[in-house]
Amino acid sequence: MKIKTTLHLNILIVIVLLCLMILVLFWGIRQIETANQKENIMDQIVSDVFHLNLLTNEFLLYREKRAKEQWQLVLESLSKRVQTNMFRKNEDLNALKKMKENIESLQKSFSVLVYNYGDRNNPYKSPMSALLEEQLISQLLIKSQSLVNFAEQLRGRKKLEISAVLENLTLGIIILMLAITLAILASLIMTSRKILHPLDAFQSGILKIGSGDLAHKMGIISKNEIGELSAAFDQMTEKLKASYDLLKREINLRKQGQELVYELNRELEKRAEALERSNRELQQFAYVASHDLQEPLRMVVSYMGLLERRYQDKLDQDASEFIGFAVDGAKRMQQLIEDLLEYARVESRGKPFVPCDCTEIFNQVMIDLQNRIEESNAKVIQHGLPVVKADGSQLERLFQNLIGNAVKYNSNPVPEVKVAAEKRNNEWLFSVQDNGIGIAEEHFDRIFIIFQRLHTRNEYSGTGIGLTICQRIVERHGGRIWVESELGKGSTFLFTIPIQGEGDEQIEQEAD
Repeated sequence: MKIKTTLHLNILIVIVLLCLMILVLFWGIRQIETANQKENIMDQIVSDVFHLNLLTNEFLLYREKRAKEQWQLVLESLSKRVQTNMFRKNEDLNALKKMKENIESLQKSFSVLVYNYGDRNNPYKSPMSALLEEQLISQLLIKSQSLVNFAEQLRGRKKLEISAVLENLTLGIIILMLAITLAILASLIMTSRKILHPLDAFQSGILKIGSGDLAHKMGIISKNEIGELSAAFDQMTEKLKASYDLLKREINLRKQGQELVYELNRELEKRAEALERSNRELQQFAYVASHDLQEPLRMVVSYMGLLERRYQDKLDQDASEFIGFAVDGAKRMQQLIEDLLEYARVESRGKPFVPCDCTEIFNQVMIDLQNRIEESNAKVIQHGLPVVKADGSQLERLFQNLIGNAVKYNSNPVPEVKVAAEKRNNEWLFSVQDNGIGIAEEHFDRIFIIFQRLHTRNEYSGTGIGLTICQRIVERHGGRIWVESELGKGSTFLFTIPIQGEGDEQIEQEAD
């Protein structure tokens, strides 16, 4: 049962008991008032009887008409009082009946007495004897006394009734008070058992859950609001425990992840140290290559040339060919060393990024490649090149390598190269498109590996490091480079440069 319903029921029981007590009080008061009214009637009857006796004696002494008339009036009043309908008990009704009979007998005796004593000069009436007079007077006194006795009996019974009513009223009030007390005690006991005890258990459970015991169950089995609250709280703690377990697992995973990140950071630090050491060694190698290695090669080339010029007439054709091979090898070695040195300097000697106009860089590249372009009868155009933040010298080297390769690896009578750019999201997408010999798909990744060549030196010159340098330049600028091509149908090299500031803006222009 709901707590609200229980409280309402207890209040209703107490109200009903209070109403019953009020009704009992009202009934007792009514009974007492009725008994008092009956007792008053009996007192008036006794008073009237005594008054009749006085008037009778007065009439016998003085024979006055006034006494007779008053006697009649008092008798009529007495008759009316006896005619009351307030009495319901049989014994009371029998007493009233006898009183009525006595009143009638009393009236007859007084009438006879009045008739004989009231008109002594009547010739048709003889005077009563003294004996008859005494009999009539005795009869009147006996009837009057009988009326008094009956009235006293009735009055005594009414007093007893009042006492009984008071006792019953007191007993009823005591019983109702006990009932109200028991109802209140039962309500308190029920409240303690169904509300206070569950609330204590609920509070104890909350303290346990608050201390961290999320597996604790309230265990309150009740059909009232506290039971529903306990069930809801158990469901909440189950969900909270599931969330806590999930959070705990996530924390453990995060700790493991942090430990893994820590280990990875340590590994990265080690690799960074190794990379830094490798860079230092590479820079040292570049220094050595630029000074120590190139100097002997220059001496070899110089003395081979001197040997060829001085002893040209004394050497046969095979010796001259051998000297040519040696000079060519030394020159190719010099070119390899210079390319390696340039590859190493992409990171070590790179310049800060500043706004660079790609159109101006393109024009400078056209000047640098002018002879090669004119020899191959090539046509190179550009469209929509922007201003980007970059290392200008490296960007120039990037364009020079890509455009140079597009012209070199082309067997058409009129090689065509198109350089363009477009903005995509937060970066610029550059493209260098040609109509050259194309590249097979299986070589798309190989061409960006250092010293990897798809053709022999007799077919196309070069060291195989140009595209590797392009890739390193693009990656330093935070972009990526790839190729889209089909063998025999030309190639398109694409690379991206991220937009890094307000200096990146497109200059819409086209140059022949």
